[in-house]
Amino acid sequence: MTAADPPSVVDQARLLAEIESDARLLRREGVITPAFERQLDVSFDRVAPPATSDDLEQVVTSAEDLAFVNADVVVVSEKAGGGPVKHTVRRLAYWYVNYVTDQVQAFAVVASRGLRLLGRRVERLEGAVPILDVRVAAELDRTPSPFDASPWCEAIVAAVSDAPGRVVHAECDDGRLVRALMAGGVDAYGVEPRLTEADAASEAGIEVRDGDALAHLRLVPDGVLGGVVLSGCVDRYPLPWLLALVGEATRALAPGGRAVILTATPETWGTGASRVAADLAPGRPLHAVTGEHLFETRGYEAIATTAGPPDAEPASVLVTARRPGR
Repeated sequence: MTAADPPSVVDQARLLAEIESDARLLRREGVITPAFERQLDVSFDRVAPPATSDDLEQVVTSAEDLAFVNADVVVVSEKAGGGPVKHTVRRLAYWYVNYVTDQVQAFAVVASRGLRLLGRRVERLEGAVPILDVRVAAELDRTPSPFDASPWCEAIVAAVSDAPGRVVHAECDDGRLVRALMAGGVDAYGVEPRLTEADAASEAGIEVRDGDALAHLRLVPDGVLGGVVLSGCVDRYPLPWLLALVGEATRALAPGGRAVILTATPETWGTGASRVAADLAPGRPLHAVTGEHLFETRGYEAIATTAGPPDAEPASVLVTARRPGR
């Protein structure tokens, strides 16, 4: 191989960038919809090895099936005389191998039993924590957004217009804010956990990811986003999740990136259109001064708060900030 020959090692970063670019184009063209992506996940779970499953019961069952270790090793051989030799070795070593396999199997049985007991305890704990319960999550997916973000589109576009990179809106509802950002020349996409709203945004030509805001930001590499707009999830997340959300947004922002929180005011939360959402939410909105505090303690600059129409139900407030470094 000469110096002029191309390298044989695959450029993984470039390959992933090309795949991401193609997927982004297909999402915007409506070829890949959130419903299609969710169906792909379901199909993959059906055929994927148990070790890759998120279902604890399936993983433990698979571990129990694999726990049996057979001491009777195969003695068939393709080489002449290999079979008798293997058979002789197996007879000589059988007592020792069988002794070891018995201990391994005994440990595997106890370990799998312990996993099942632990799994049942975790299920009971999840049932006592609303945000982790699948029934609550399903009900939240059927709950409409408590207030209209349309009056804030102009202010948010202005706040992130010079963002040094892509801007994500989580949660984007039907994508109207993402549409306004794109119309303002901002490279933006949305994240929405409710499949109906996500599909509606996709059908409108908006790039939208089906999923939870916190889970999505945890997958974003450090410092690649130019802006993060948080709404919806900030009204209902419990405090630990909300703090984790702000932390992940900060990590994913590039220097000079813009962070925006659009939230209902605690005083009017549970009034008007937000009654159902407030009753079902595991958490509640924070005061604007608390949002400012979260940005300030994480080193943000140019922190500003703008109050919305006081007669809206619920009333909302916008908190914007800039990550230092640019």
